[in-house]
Amino acid sequence: MTGAASLAMISLHRRLTLPRVVRVGASVATLSIFAGGQLAHAQSKPAGTTYTGKLDPELVENGYNGQAFTMATPADLKRLPHAVDSGSHAVVGKFSFSESSPDGKWLQRTIPAMAIITPDKPVVLYVNVTADSTLTSFTDKDKYVFTPSKGEHVMPGDQELVVNFPLPTGSYFHGMPVRVIESPKRAPENGNEHYFFVRGNKAQGTIDLGGRKTLAQFEVGAITGKVRTLGTYSLDLNGDGKIDEWSRTENQYRWEPTVPVMFKAGNTYVVPGTVDDHAGTFTMQGIPESEYVPPMDSGVALADFTFGTLDGATKHLSDYRGKYVLLDFWTVGCGPCWHAMPGLDTVYKKYHDRGFDIIGVNLDEHLDLTAFQKLLTEHQNSWTNTSFSVKSTGADMEKYVNLHCRVHAFPTTVLLGPDGKIIYVSDYFGYDLPKMLDQLLPAAKPAVAKPASM
Repeated sequence: MTGAASLAMISLHRRLTLPRVVRVGASVATLSIFAGGQLAHAQSKPAGTTYTGKLDPELVENGYNGQAFTMATPADLKRLPHAVDSGSHAVVGKFSFSESSPDGKWLQRTIPAMAIITPDKPVVLYVNVTADSTLTSFTDKDKYVFTPSKGEHVMPGDQELVVNFPLPTGSYFHGMPVRVIESPKRAPENGNEHYFFVRGNKAQGTIDLGGRKTLAQFEVGAITGKVRTLGTYSLDLNGDGKIDEWSRTENQYRWEPTVPVMFKAGNTYVVPGTVDDHAGTFTMQGIPESEYVPPMDSGVALADFTFGTLDGATKHLSDYRGKYVLLDFWTVGCGPCWHAMPGLDTVYKKYHDRGFDIIGVNLDEHLDLTAFQKLLTEHQNSWTNTSFSVKSTGADMEKYVNLHCRVHAFPTTVLLGPDGKIIYVSDYFGYDLPKMLDQLLPAAKPAVAKPASM
């Protein structure tokens, strides 16, 4: 039986406490909260204190997404208000917005666009910000002209413009300014497509945390115009006025309301509270220090846990103290997870005798464990594995992962040192594991030559 056929045998009934959509290496919009200036280290307010902040009605830019446009057809060209000049060509694409509504429905809005590319001239973009996918033609009012990019991280030839998309009537925010960047040197090489890079938006405001006015930033839905309560939460914990985008302590992702997001700002421990989109206010709630659990990040000692292996043994994370251990969080529906296994197996076999081990943590429930083990063998997975489907692991392991690990992307790998502290956390193997292990592990012992036979 092929791997694909075997996969069909596995039932994937997932609980709502885990993400249903696999996100691999994808960028996400953020809900960020960071402090301006040095955080106060005064005595924290009592647990249960509600901190209230105020939103700014002007949105700010956040993140990048790539958007591919394709060559325009003769029918597409008829939608322009003027003929395309000789030497120019047109490409067509769309701006797509999506979000989850409060009642769980997936909302989408697609706005068609067309760009005119002329050598040695600014790119011209046509987009009707009030239209939808049924738009039949553009007018001169829909015309935007790119200008040379300025500022940091600009490459030769970069051009950009800002299109202000209106938000629904009644939204607290004034509009959604979308920056569109044309960067030939960054775009993938594909003769049939033309790439643009689009910046998203977030809301911001101020809140008093630990005696300091703190700048907060929130993800906003481009369709509803409301602050989104799910997504990445960030807090500038070192008080330098900006977010360390690589820090998992300053950036925490919540995909469901039951997933904990906790911050330690000085001596103040808080969790996200509520947002009032009409009044433009938001809150954070104080919690006792005893309830605070740090997220997985470099330097954090991961709490011990017990798990059952596929062959029926019971083990503890602490059994691996003294070794470098890679925790590999994954699901059977994650294609890159399977694809990475043969290469990971090569690393495992090369470094295992030097003090390296792997624990595969599968986050699926109700798997056919016999078929599952067969698939692991087919994909050259020879290390220790556990799963939510193992009865001795099950619900307890799920609670542990949600509280201490808060995994939201697959695969997520966590490299632990001999002392049980986290060295590195990565989505989709975002680092050179063999190079890191060569630096951390003792050198391999030279092979002993066998004496020649007489």
